[in-house]
Amino acid sequence: MRGRGAGATTGDLAPTAEFLRTWAGRNSVFSERADDLVASSQPGFRVTHMAELLDQWIAYVEAGMAEALPFEVIARVEADTDLMEQVQRASR
Repeated sequence: MRGRGAGATTGDLAPTAEFLRTWAGRNSVFSERADDLVASSQPGFRVTHMAELLDQWIAYVEAGMAEALPFEVIARVEADTDLMEQVQRASR
């Protein structure tokens, strides 16, 4: 995301929303909240909360509460976890 999150556009957040829609499920609370954040008009709020939402989905998966996921998805979760940690460190 450009500008360390301060000026994130809808396009910056859309990939995370699509990721959650695909892997958490179109009707999951995670994807619904992601869609709400994409539609929000508060850019700083959107970035922070999208990162927190993704962190919570990762914790949900790691706790075994999601249906069994293929190895490829698990690898992506780990990569996304690393990426979100970097984003959060950079925005502090």
